[in-house]
Amino acid sequence: MLGIPNIIKLYFFVIWLISYEVKEFIHSKSFYKELGKKQRMRRKSVEDYLEVIYRLIDEKGYARIFDISAFLNVKPPSVTEMVQKLAKEGYVKYTRYQTITLTNKGREVAKNVYRRHKTLTEFLKILGVEEEIAEKDACEIEHSLHPKTVDRLTKFVEFVKNAPRDPRWLEHFRIYYETGKYPKCEKNEA
Repeated sequence: MLGIPNIIKLYFFVIWLISYEVKEFIHSKSFYKELGKKQRMRRKSVEDYLEVIYRLIDEKGYARIFDISAFLNVKPPSVTEMVQKLAKEGYVKYTRYQTITLTNKGREVAKNVYRRHKTLTEFLKILGVEEEIAEKDACEIEHSLHPKTVDRLTKFVEFVKNAPRDPRWLEHFRIYYETGKYPKCEKNEA
């Protein structure tokens, strides 16, 4: 049987072992990978909320907890908790039972996210993706693109939408997508 002094030694050894394992984990790549994942998830959540608030204010003139809840399909208490965090971080102004407004900081982030969302949705629609799917996919992709990529996609979407006529290569892509075969090109087509 272990005596009290040995139990105490064992206790401190276990504590030391656990703390050593925690330190090793903290200094490992997987810790930072996990931390990065959590930060990305948090950023995505913040951006989603700000974008929804921005869109609601644009469409209805105001945003309320209930509206955000319905839009995101999240329970109102969860929305309230997130809006309170956004208020603490200076993204929104919020008073209980009143409408939510964006601060300048929040409006800038929201406009940027909404711009990315619109660009991606339009890009996917140009590729022939159905609008509902394009909306959902854009919502997932919008949080992970580099600003230079978004700028390039935005210019591409503007170019295609404002072309004097539908570009033939776009029609060729549609044919290729549907049949798996490259369409024949006329000599004057390049």
